[in-house]
Amino acid sequence: MRPNQLIVRAYLLRAAGLWLAVRSASGLVMAFAGSDPLRFTIGASVVVVALSIAVGFVEIGLRRESALLGNLGVSPLVLGCIFAAPAAVGEAILKLLTATL
Repeated sequence: MRPNQLIVRAYLLRAAGLWLAVRSASGLVMAFAGSDPLRFTIGASVVVVALSIAVGFVEIGLRRESALLGNLGVSPLVLGCIFAAPAAVGEAILKLLTATL
């Protein structure tokens, strides 16, 4: 069953903000380590996407929204895909932009 578009839109926007926070934090760590904060390897990009998904689930737990989402018929697999989409698209765009620079 597909979740409501209102739920998907809200969680996509939240996931994009979480990806920005995770990416900024990992960029700061890379900058302090003396590396380029924009040019991540493929493996590091996968880790950033995985961290974004994990942070999304932690935030759902902190906001106590898991019961509500379960009652609305939104499965954890769908939520994982919703949290992964903006992170994967953002990482791909950054890869393309940094490859041309």
